[in-house]
Amino acid sequence: MANVPITKFAANAPFDANTSPGVAKLIGFRLTAFGGGEAVVELDSGPQHYNPMGTVHGGVLCDIADAAMGLAFASTLDADQSFTTLELKINFLRPVWESRLQAKARVTSRGKTVGLIECDVIDANGRLMARASSTCLVLGGRMAEGRQSAARKEVYHMKVGIIGIGNIGGTIARKLKAAGHEIRVANSRGPESVQRFADKIGATAVDVNGAVDGVDVIFLSIPLPAMAELPKGLFEAVPRNVPIVDTSNYYPGMRDPRIREIDEGMPESVWVSRQFGRPVIKALNNILAYSLAELGRPQGSSDRLAVAVAGDDEKAKQIIMALVSDIGFDAVDAGSLADSWRQQPSTPAYCCDYGMEMMRKGLAAAVKGDAAKKRDRMPDLFAKLGPNPSHDDIIAMNRSLNPLV
Repeated sequence: MANVPITKFAANAPFDANTSPGVAKLIGFRLTAFGGGEAVVELDSGPQHYNPMGTVHGGVLCDIADAAMGLAFASTLDADQSFTTLELKINFLRPVWESRLQAKARVTSRGKTVGLIECDVIDANGRLMARASSTCLVLGGRMAEGRQSAARKEVYHMKVGIIGIGNIGGTIARKLKAAGHEIRVANSRGPESVQRFADKIGATAVDVNGAVDGVDVIFLSIPLPAMAELPKGLFEAVPRNVPIVDTSNYYPGMRDPRIREIDEGMPESVWVSRQFGRPVIKALNNILAYSLAELGRPQGSSDRLAVAVAGDDEKAKQIIMALVSDIGFDAVDAGSLADSWRQQPSTPAYCCDYGMEMMRKGLAAAVKGDAAKKRDRMPDLFAKLGPNPSHDDIIAMNRSLNPLV
């Protein structure tokens, strides 16, 4: 990724094959994890990548390793910085045919101006196929000028509609506004009821129709029963490429009435998707309100927390991962919307203040059907914490439900 253009969007957010760099679209790779000096790029290799000998061309492996290493280093940059690759080396260890390849890169040494990045390319069976390393040089000031992409600038400034301004929705609105986005806020009671909050953060107060009309992203931060009460046809005129994000969680008996489909095993956000007849992205549901408001950190911070992002539309998912990074957290690709049960209440990845590595472990450790029983014990567990539990008390309780080695 020599001489790659890095804007604030590029430095703090992932890309997909439909945005730059064009090589991602040409070869077909995608970014699945980004932040904290790490990045993972995936490629479904096939005959289109073969050399004359009938195996994946070494240049393709070099490309995905280079992309992963460049992005890992980019995640440590400031918003006004860019970088260039000084040197890249790769060792090919096994021939590759058709497989889902992962290039897993991490920054192993980061000085003020130069960084060392290493990358393992593994196949679907976890076998090491190639190992690469590179050194990258930070560019700032005039050296970084001219490396900005107009398309990225356009994507970076987004119009965001948020329905619900409670602890989660209100914090998302506040943080995205501070990051430079245009924010509209709404709830079911009309613009007058959100006007004071909107004035406080510099947002625009609208009704729910105004929150979805002409925006680039929509966040739904309301309880599940309120989802079903939104106006019929609310999203009919919303273009299909506008991501709709569900931040809700299901707490029957504590706040929500029983929903039969979810009780029978349907992932919560799949149920939400079916209410509207269109895809949604599950995100920012597995972080406590205090953590979301107070524990965001700059790119590259060793104590940066992670959140899970699940969905079926890869481009929409990458946009939301970008916004998650914008508000101070690393985004972990949690798979499809059908996989979003792995980040629901009382799963190992739920509200435990984990970084990227532990978040991935938590998602992988989830056992379908286990979480609901633990979730239903929450009133008793909270009662044992006393009337005023600390944030640390709640995190410790959540981690104790699903200890990770």
